[in-house]
Amino acid sequence: METLHADIAAMWHDSSVLMGNMLAERSAGYFHFLQPNQYYSTRRFSADEAAIALNEASPYRTSVSPGYAALVAAGSTLPAKNVRFFDATHVFDREPAHMYMDDCCHYTQAGNYALADFVAASILGSPGPWRN
Repeated sequence: METLHADIAAMWHDSSVLMGNMLAERSAGYFHFLQPNQYYSTRRFSADEAAIALNEASPYRTSVSPGYAALVAAGSTLPAKNVRFFDATHVFDREPAHMYMDDCCHYTQAGNYALADFVAASILGSPGPWRN
């Protein structure tokens, strides 16, 4: 299974590099974000949110942790390939409001706003014409 996650992460990485190169040829900005997931997190869930967001029987739970670890590792090498990569996996870790609305991966409105704030700040903090 570890080889499977590494292979998926390598394809994900290479796809991001290809998209970045294609858009660079067209003078378009490209930003790659790895979104948060409750099964790959150091977030302290309240009892109420945990009852909604965490499910020991979830079919996603077993693959997310090793899969995300492989994606984080692969993503860390993207800047060397001129891809603006941002690891957003820990964006929710210190947020007090409920961030997840189900045991799959969907966000509450507060979660969407927190992620949107991270995305906007990351883009605006990057060099490029969008900063004007």
